[in-house]
Amino acid sequence: MNLLKRAATSIADLRGIMADTQLARLAFEHKVTAPRISPPRATQVFIKGPAMVQVKDLDSGRVLGFRSSYSEACTLADQLERGELCA
Repeated sequence: MNLLKRAATSIADLRGIMADTQLARLAFEHKVTAPRISPPRATQVFIKGPAMVQVKDLDSGRVLGFRSSYSEACTLADQLERGELCA
């Protein structure tokens, strides 16, 4: 009789573990399939010559991109600041 009680307890424990495993799988699947949103960054536009405008990250000083016109560079900077693009 004692053996049957232990088996029933083990089965109940396994059901709980399997339910926890299923929840973990669902959470992982949600994390993997969720869209990645880049954090917004402060940028600055620098004119470096004719048809050469660069966009820099103000925190790191890293160059994030080059554009041929000032308006295109400002558009890129706005998109990066809003987090629409990843650089």
